[in-house]
Amino acid sequence: MQRPFDRGARAHVVADLRTLEPERLPAADAILCCETLEHIPFAEVPGILRRLAATRVPFLVLSVPFEGTQLGFSAYLNRHTARKLSFFRKFRFLKTFRPESATDPAAHQWEVGYRGFSLRRLRETVAQAGWAPERQEFTAGCRSVFLVGRNQGV
Repeated sequence: MQRPFDRGARAHVVADLRTLEPERLPAADAILCCETLEHIPFAEVPGILRRLAATRVPFLVLSVPFEGTQLGFSAYLNRHTARKLSFFRKFRFLKTFRPESATDPAAHQWEVGYRGFSLRRLRETVAQAGWAPERQEFTAGCRSVFLVGRNQGV
């Protein structure tokens, strides 16, 4: 039997975001939605974000993969070894994202940085759903972007 709340976490809800009823979420300070939305077709994301805003929880913290143009370099040196890592991701905004599978829940359906999925579009989608984007951060190595939004209805 699947319990909606995990006893080890305060208000950990297990549910399908596409059908989650807002009143099912208990009062909280923030909703944390990390590396989840990209597994759902983008056309469904605005409805999910509106549903989360209807909870009247004051903050949303979300993260999604970021594949925008980026250049990175790091070096590690000590007297026994030397390592370097470099990458250059470019021109993904010219490429169409192709999901590996439409039925596998682990497959990404979209990623920010590909044609039609700009960071601006994500921010606009978040804002139109009732969240005022207040902060944006990129992970080290820039694999993901985090957005913090304030619920406009609270």
